[in-house]
Amino acid sequence: MPYYHPYQAISVKEILNSTMLTIHGIPRLDKDEMVKRMEKLRKFDKVRRRPLFKRLKEHQKLIRLLLLIQDRYLPLIRKKFVWRGGVDFNEFWDKWFEWTEKFDPHAVLKESGFTIEQIKEGRLHFAAKAGFIDPLRDWYVLVHHIPCSKREKLKGDALLAQDYYEITDMLGRFLTDLTSEKQLDADDLLDGRQGRWKRG
Repeated sequence: MPYYHPYQAISVKEILNSTMLTIHGIPRLDKDEMVKRMEKLRKFDKVRRRPLFKRLKEHQKLIRLLLLIQDRYLPLIRKKFVWRGGVDFNEFWDKWFEWTEKFDPHAVLKESGFTIEQIKEGRLHFAAKAGFIDPLRDWYVLVHHIPCSKREKLKGDALLAQDYYEITDMLGRFLTDLTSEKQLDADDLLDGRQGRWKRG
């Protein structure tokens, strides 16, 4: 039985968007004309799919980066720690904290093959994707304070948007460690107010 990581949903969404072709308002045509039109559509679809493999390669690169940084940032974002049974939590916490002290964001960046600018662009990309599909975007701040276990019960685009927000948050914390500059929250990245409204 194959296993998949949730981050691969990024690629699945991209594949679906690039391979689905919807045809509206098909006129009544004779058989020969219909064959000609379908052939044109096939050629168009082939051209449309060419960039897909390049994007999927970039997604694989991004997934590798997320796997490298998730243990450092995700527990703090979710406010949730998962550890093996039989291991004392205090001991687990101490070991995790020691590991985070040794975590080298610059070494991880080098291993990932990304630049800081590319990380910033990727973060903006996922914030935009989340904001575009999120039916709860007007309630971002409120939803953000709901426990992760409750947010995981969301469905469809609302749940996918939360995954994109998590990616945005992880990349934001990673950038903060790389640059020593505090990053904007996901909902403020595309807001001209740059988060000033939250500071009163």
